[in-house]
Amino acid sequence: MDVEEEGIGSLQNAQIEVGDYVLVALQKKSLVAHFVADVLLIDSLDVEVKFWKHLGNEKFIPMDEVSFVMKADVVLRLPKPVLVGGTSCQSGKFAFAINLVSFPLK
Repeated sequence: MDVEEEGIGSLQNAQIEVGDYVLVALQKKSLVAHFVADVLLIDSLDVEVKFWKHLGNEKFIPMDEVSFVMKADVVLRLPKPVLVGGTSCQSGKFAFAINLVSFPLK
């Protein structure tokens, strides 16, 4: 699914809940990097997330890195990830049914 097909506005304005997968934008100096994360806890201003590592080719693996981000840094609510690959080399890798090519992923 392409972000433009789904409508980026509908994803941005979607209510996020614990257990959702999100795209987070974090700024370092003049560079904005995007990270995939799953939502662990939500409070009034912040969201506790667990980050996923981007492996390239739109594949990700969950990490143990947990952090708080501001709600304003959550760019998109993502669809549930799908396990990809049937080989031992590909096991444990996930993909999201959305085109994230327009976001510089880390």
